[in-house]
Amino acid sequence: MTVLEALGVAVSVVMDGETAQEYDDPDPLLQHKGKKIDPAVTAVCNKYIMAKDDTEYLVRLEVLPQNTWLGKDKTNILEFAVYIDGEWRCGTPFRDMNLRSGYGKVDKDKTTTRNSDGWSKRRFSFGTITATDAADIQMIESDAKRAAHMGTIRVTVQRRRYLKYRPRREDEHKEGDLTIAEKALKGQAVSHGTIFSHAEACTRPRGIHSKKIDDHPMAIFNFKYRSKGESLPIV
Repeated sequence: MTVLEALGVAVSVVMDGETAQEYDDPDPLLQHKGKKIDPAVTAVCNKYIMAKDDTEYLVRLEVLPQNTWLGKDKTNILEFAVYIDGEWRCGTPFRDMNLRSGYGKVDKDKTTTRNSDGWSKRRFSFGTITATDAADIQMIESDAKRAAHMGTIRVTVQRRRYLKYRPRREDEHKEGDLTIAEKALKGQAVSHGTIFSHAEACTRPRGIHSKKIDDHPMAIFNFKYRSKGESLPIV
């Protein structure tokens, strides 16, 4: 579990009921949404974990008792947003009313989206990237942009102000495509991406309308997931 003690927030990845072993990342991610992260205002944790083929996982989000900011105002929110392989997949807002003795925990193991058949949920699972010998320049360039974010779970924590409850916005599901041009993977130490289970019908989630307090995240947690010593299959 990666903990930012001073801020009272923690994030971890859980597989098979066990928290994934974490390793310090020697090549940390230093940008968010194309901009350099300012360590003076955003705390950043960079870790590696080992992925297991076809294994479901969840992202555990926690607020710890040492976080005092939520309790200062009933409208204060800490919004955790989970990005997987560069795409927003889920999130959760913590308010003081959600905590017990200052502690709160939410496990996010699925993405919820709406399509022509209604609302559905799909669980997260690790899958192996397949490299192809595609030679199309446009495809290689497009795949290179995707490859830059593959194999990464990013969680941002943002301070926000609660305004009101509202229905969750409608998002189309973006399937995880793990087939990438071999040339696009040049220089990329990546072996896995995230795939999704079959869709299961669900009700529309309830959302929260809020506004940002800061123009930057309070914290960012990065987890690169890899398979130790695994080579990529060429098809």
